[in-house]
Amino acid sequence: MSPFRTVEGAQAGPTALGILVPPGRRTLVLLRPRALAFDLVPLRAPNGNGIGPGFQEVGQHEAEALARQLCRIFTEGAGGIWVEAFLVPGQAGSRVQAQVGPFAFLACHRKPGQAYQSVVFATLAEAEATAAALLAVLCPPAGAGQELYLNTRNFGR
Repeated sequence: MSPFRTVEGAQAGPTALGILVPPGRRTLVLLRPRALAFDLVPLRAPNGNGIGPGFQEVGQHEAEALARQLCRIFTEGAGGIWVEAFLVPGQAGSRVQAQVGPFAFLACHRKPGQAYQSVVFATLAEAEATAAALLAVLCPPAGAGQELYLNTRNFGR
């Protein structure tokens, strides 16, 4: 039995997990754990030029297909899900990253109208506590009834 139950976005409660596809020709496929103060923003693989990964933007049709794939991963348990807290060499603070099947996500501030920036935790212990809370949302126990919603159309409501 799946730990998730799908609901319409308008009916989703404050602890729901959302898979969001904002409008635009190029967009991001976001994970929104409503109970937490951040979104998970997809990362693209680093290039061979030594520059670290950036955010993974895709076309609208590809984004909708990726969102459906993520929904299947959560509802069918079709992929490994893990969360880690980590230090960034040469930078202050710690970050939180999640892997959902083949997709990597970074915890980023949720500030409407502003570009996503990673959440920087003052200590590794704080990042680890947040990672544990996030893992509980992404991997609830079987039969938990964790709400999951998909939003590819209804932004601005």
